[in-house]
Amino acid sequence: MPPYVRDPIIIEASRIELGYISEHLGPRKRGANPAAILIGGWAVDSFNPWYGSVDIDLIVDHDARASIQHHLVTTRGFVHERVDDVMRRIVKTVDGKKIILDLGSKATPDPFEVTGSHLDYSFLNTHNVRRSVAGYEMYLPTRAALLLMKMKAASDRGYRLSSGTSSDPQWESGKHMKDKGDILALLDPSHGGRDISLVEMAEFFNKFPFLTMVLESLADDGPAIEFYGRIDAGEVREIIETVLMQTT
Repeated sequence: MPPYVRDPIIIEASRIELGYISEHLGPRKRGANPAAILIGGWAVDSFNPWYGSVDIDLIVDHDARASIQHHLVTTRGFVHERVDDVMRRIVKTVDGKKIILDLGSKATPDPFEVTGSHLDYSFLNTHNVRRSVAGYEMYLPTRAALLLMKMKAASDRGYRLSSGTSSDPQWESGKHMKDKGDILALLDPSHGGRDISLVEMAEFFNKFPFLTMVLESLADDGPAIEFYGRIDAGEVREIIETVLMQTT
């Protein structure tokens, strides 16, 4: 698998675009049912700033989706890009590298590749928190909800890579490694991992028990542990055993 190399230039460019998105959302990002919730690597960075992110991932309502896309295309140099016959996204190229804006919908259930069951993102209406992210105020999933979403991402990517159904295995292999590093970052007890809600985690594992396998596999994943680089293999095993014992 090719290395997933951290590029501070593209990460800083992504952080700047995140700031424009936060400013554009303005009052629409406030309230009990936020119009946009930041997920992905930048959300992880708010809880444990170990890496940052290149791509920007949001769960949005219909109005916010149209508004954000229009704003970034007309003022920030983003362009539309077709992924396949169904999916389109907007991207910005900086220094020959892409910043991808991925906008998911609360109204569209997201299937798990492994089982065919779905994650309904409306659960974020009751599992969100307002925090500072790379210097900007935004709504995020709770730490436990973000861990759930990162476990789903790792599970889906792992399935596509092992089944040969990935449309871009080299790119997805790097993203898979980043997902696993983000999971370790959220669990790291020296960087806020003790604050994770075990009640929420028990709720999520009860609904999606197959996700325990994602954590179990990380206990023996030397490359992922080395990639995260802040806790050793023995600590990872102890953390995962403790979390699973207390939530399953």
